Amino acid sequence: MTMATENPDSQSESQTNSESAKAQLLEAIKQTFPEAEPAAILEVLNRYGQAPHEREQQRVYLAMLKVSQGDLDKLNAALKLAKEDYRDILMQAEHPPLTPRTAARELETLAEQLAKMGQHNLAEQVRKKARDLQ
Repeated sequence: MTMATENPDSQSESQTNSESAKAQLLEAIKQTFPEAEPAAILEVLNRYGQAPHEREQQRVYLAMLKVSQGDLDKLNAALKLAKEDYRDILMQAEHPPLTPRTAARELETLAEQLAKMGQHNLAEQVRKKARDLQ
């Protein structure tokens, strides 16, 4: 019977990825909070990821920084949101709200699809909403 041994190359690769992630995070902190001490911001970020359900630390950290826009109060609010359900902070960061113009275009597309399906009254209601946004 042979025992599997860990590949030293995979351990080195993992360590390199970890170092790269740390560097990326520190750079994001410096860009988002140029006047702050990075250790102070890291202290806030590190409050996330302690519980087993708090997943995807690096991605959530970067999302929290993005949503905070360099404001410590917003960072703490992002932390609270992430601790409740990390997916919410990811949605805010990765899928920001539509602008009225973009929303109007989306509604126009929907109205066209509704009209093709014969839903002309509903399509007209949707078009009116689109015009109201512009």
